[in-house]
Amino acid sequence: MIPFTVSWILFTLASFFSITAIGVDRFLAFLAIHLHLSYKELVTRERVVVVVVLIWVFGASISLADLWIPVIVSAIVAITLATCFIATIIIYYKIYFAVQRHRNQIQVLLLQ
Repeated sequence: MIPFTVSWILFTLASFFSITAIGVDRFLAFLAIHLHLSYKELVTRERVVVVVVLIWVFGASISLADLWIPVIVSAIVAITLATCFIATIIIYYKIYFAVQRHRNQIQVLLLQ
């Protein structure tokens, strides 16, 4: 039962953090275009590697901490999952409305 719990927490946290990181990446790509910046300057290979390693290290440390303090880890996992879920919703909400605004601007320009 213990290996199942540890691996469940590890893969759940890694998955939710990865989904959130993908949303942040898409938002940064859109932001770079909007602010006339280079996406390659914002998102470098080194930064991506650091984020991926941090995701897995955080997930592993929390899942291993479940062996010693399971009640606190359960609360941390619940708060972390809720935070990732809410952050992902907010990020995609902002991207959706920014794309809608740009689409409307393009349609206005095409009509002129």
